[in-house]
Amino acid sequence: MKNNTIQEVKISDITIGTRHRKDIGDIEELAESIKETGLLQPIGITPDMELVFGERRLRAYRDVMRVETIPARIVEVESVLHGEFAENMMRKAFTVSERVAIVDALRSFSHGGDRRSSQKSNCDNELLTVDEAAKRAGLGGKDGYARAKTVVERGVPKLVEAMDTGTLAISAAAKLAEAPANDQCECLKRNFEGEKFTTKAITKRLRKLNNEKKRDAVLATAVQETHKDDSIQIHHCRFQELEEVAAIKPDSVQLICSDIPYGNDFIEQIKALAEFAERVLVDGGIFVAHLGHHRFNEKLVALDKHLTFRWLNTAIWMGVGNPIQLLNAVSKSIPIVVYSKGDWKPRTRWVDTYVSHAKEKDWHPWQRPYAEVESLVQYFSEPGELVVDPCGGGFTTAVACLRNHRRFIGCDSDKAAVISGQRRLAEEQTPEVTLPIRNVPINSVTAGDCRELIPSLPDNSIKLCLTSPPYAEQRKGLYPGVPEGEYAEFTVDWMQKLWPKLADDGSVLIVIRPHLKKGVIADYVLRTQLALREADWNECEEMVWLKPDGGACMGSNKRPRRTHEKILWFSKTHDPFIDTKACGHWKENISFRGPTRSGTGSKSPVHSGQKAEKRPGKTRITDVISVPVGRIPKGIQHPAMFPIPLAERLIQTFCPQDGTVLDPFVGSGSTLIAAKQMGSPYYGFDIMPEYVELANNRLIDEFEPVLPKAG
Repeated sequence: MKNNTIQEVKISDITIGTRHRKDIGDIEELAESIKETGLLQPIGITPDMELVFGERRLRAYRDVMRVETIPARIVEVESVLHGEFAENMMRKAFTVSERVAIVDALRSFSHGGDRRSSQKSNCDNELLTVDEAAKRAGLGGKDGYARAKTVVERGVPKLVEAMDTGTLAISAAAKLAEAPANDQCECLKRNFEGEKFTTKAITKRLRKLNNEKKRDAVLATAVQETHKDDSIQIHHCRFQELEEVAAIKPDSVQLICSDIPYGNDFIEQIKALAEFAERVLVDGGIFVAHLGHHRFNEKLVALDKHLTFRWLNTAIWMGVGNPIQLLNAVSKSIPIVVYSKGDWKPRTRWVDTYVSHAKEKDWHPWQRPYAEVESLVQYFSEPGELVVDPCGGGFTTAVACLRNHRRFIGCDSDKAAVISGQRRLAEEQTPEVTLPIRNVPINSVTAGDCRELIPSLPDNSIKLCLTSPPYAEQRKGLYPGVPEGEYAEFTVDWMQKLWPKLADDGSVLIVIRPHLKKGVIADYVLRTQLALREADWNECEEMVWLKPDGGACMGSNKRPRRTHEKILWFSKTHDPFIDTKACGHWKENISFRGPTRSGTGSKSPVHSGQKAEKRPGKTRITDVISVPVGRIPKGIQHPAMFPIPLAERLIQTFCPQDGTVLDPFVGSGSTLIAAKQMGSPYYGFDIMPEYVELANNRLIDEFEPVLPKAG
């Protein structure tokens, strides 16, 4: 090997002798730095492949990054010991800000055209690209340079110094450089209490600073006076004082719903909270609260002395969990206890698991997701009833009560939380929110979320719900989709709202088919079926819509052509209405074993050797319903229509004459057109106003007579 040259050598060929540097340090962090900025300095080896300097870099490459080769400088030294000493005691590398200046200098030495243009091939002395110059300067590439440049240009001097000395990684320094100069200085002078100066730590610190600013601004205002006759009340006091402050009478509260503080300071107050609940709850009233895992058993013991334990719900977070160092665990859930005062009979079906994919912290650092809190309010109280939150925090419970027409009394000992909660309620106090439940007329198409509109329908009024909901996020560029991870929960939610509105012998038919994801069938439809069964829905059958003229472009070229979709059939009962012969074919000879539907008796078995009786009649519908996609009208701007004849057959079979049909995802209106053609009343909902207009226009075009032209 030639001396003082840099070569790419096999790591397995390098030998490591006795080393005098014992503190290797954080190799994983070094590996991350190398991935971010590149290897700023090659290791040194002798011509016979013995390591001279760069053991930490070698171990990062070998043990963490798992690569086979590494850049190495061939050096001849008096001894490996001399080389190790010189490397660790004498060498000084360029700082990051110096490397940024080097990149800028390299880029200024020559000129040339845009590398993407034809001028590149005509320019002998071409300008270096940012990526090439950054690699030469040891910044890894254009991304590392861009982040370091941001710090140099926007960072305060202390921030640039922190990056140059290695106190802050380039990515963390770049994140901090995005903040105002005052926030940079404030963040740098604070003690991070053992936290690494990572991008995550900087983000957390900036968020805390922002929350402190908001808090200071809030505290500069005053708490608004709350009147005891207001339907929504927020008070500034401890929960121990709330009965007197808000004049809460004994046995007057239907639901206590709260996210209590989880730390040690509040545990001693759980006993007082349980006593408060026992006094103010009506017989059969519910206490539901997020308790947190910390000293969970002690909290249960305090509650058990005054209330009756009913169930343990769970809130699940799908993002990065919280590490529990003592247990070497990662927590991604919060327990929610359900207690009652005395006997309790649930008035509706409810789900005990709530999944969140995004944090909602706009109003309080401990704020719970709105959908989660709203579900608890809806499950355990009725419109007009009184709900209390003794630890208001972000007052999400108050908002849920306002939107769902419950009375509310809440408090918090933190003045800033109370003022923020009052502001939040003020923003909610719009005519749309304070209006009673919308009146949805029969034979109409209404714009809105079906989960908000279904509760306005008359109880036991729907005989058939026929729909094709969004297929996860397959067409999210054209209309709102539902993430696969939330699809089961979303479907259970809207169908549980439908439960009291569906006739006892009614049916729900869902036309759907899962997509292929990386060559495998997506499982969100399967998980939805199982979740609905767990929610007490009976899955009566699975049928198929066959598309005999399905085009060659349907589906992947590596899979059979897709020519069918599923039709899932759910009901509240094991014996829903169905007329199996409504769409049957007439045959001169059909066999049967026993009486017809109109006959008496339950069975007339055919004995062995005895021929089945044959006579003219209609056949039963099969579980494969063949309707060509060519029956879909042309020129209608909707990406996921199904044919009107398909809807007609399903309505004829599963809906009695004059029974009301609902399509909560109406789309282009095919279900409603079929219902109107057959004389069935209908409701249609869609969250997209343009599709509501489309469905209405189609209903008009299909049924308004065409007038002859004048003259």
